[in-house]
Amino acid sequence: MEIFKGNIMKVLILSLMIVFESGIFFPMASKISDIPMSASVNLDIRDGEFLHYSFYAGGEKASDIYYVSRLSGKGSEGRDLIYFQAVKSGSDKILPKNYSNFSAHYLISISRGSLLEALGNFDPESARDRLENVPTGYQGLFSWNYLMDMEKHVILYEDKTLNDNEIKVRKSRININPAYSYWDSMSGMFFSVRFMNIKSPGVFYFVIPEALKEPIAITYKILGSETVITGAGTFQTYKIGFVSADPFLAKLLDTFTKIMIIWVEKSDRHLVVKMQLPAGTFRLESISNVIQ
Repeated sequence: MEIFKGNIMKVLILSLMIVFESGIFFPMASKISDIPMSASVNLDIRDGEFLHYSFYAGGEKASDIYYVSRLSGKGSEGRDLIYFQAVKSGSDKILPKNYSNFSAHYLISISRGSLLEALGNFDPESARDRLENVPTGYQGLFSWNYLMDMEKHVILYEDKTLNDNEIKVRKSRININPAYSYWDSMSGMFFSVRFMNIKSPGVFYFVIPEALKEPIAITYKILGSETVITGAGTFQTYKIGFVSADPFLAKLLDTFTKIMIIWVEKSDRHLVVKMQLPAGTFRLESISNVIQ
């Protein structure tokens, strides 16, 4: 079982670490850090929405990744929730409504623009393929569990790694401010830009306990507008970079925003149409619906 065919998880992880080392994701105590970034309003996500992405490296298609969304109604405190499920590569593009063989899921609050729960599991043996060329903390990773406890203002995180035929369990407890939005490393790049209001001031946080003890304050920078053509059609998009929450360093490190760029559709769907990473590019190949 894989969520990602080939080394897609490694690509995402390595890309994040390259950006960290470049200084883009550098936690700062500045005025902008005191302002929570607002969530998207009037976000158009349909129940059963099916998104198929392909990853290209060296100009050739290397892997596929699929996402299915399921609306879950009202959550506690009146929060609207959406339930994202990552579908293993190679699945049919049209899935039956009762399909249940998912590798991971993400429970997201639409009203908060924040990840509430995440659970993912690989075959432990597949972790052996991720022992080399992976940053410390991610080596041998095959399982993770993320849970935001709004009453206690904490995120509880647990992951499992396989190293030298030994399964190791790592647990983290991360204090949070519930006024802000939070995402983990698996969901942040694909989902955060869709659920956050990219034009609003302020910050949100990435939680990456595999690599860093404290949440990282992030904001967006709109680099321009572009027409992007993919297998899914022609899209009018915003070209967006992830940057430091500190305005001075964001300007100082502006050239590094070229390392990781996301193209987001201008419509109310806020689809991630294209994503440029150091190792290659993700492109949206098709859009459909699993509910007939």
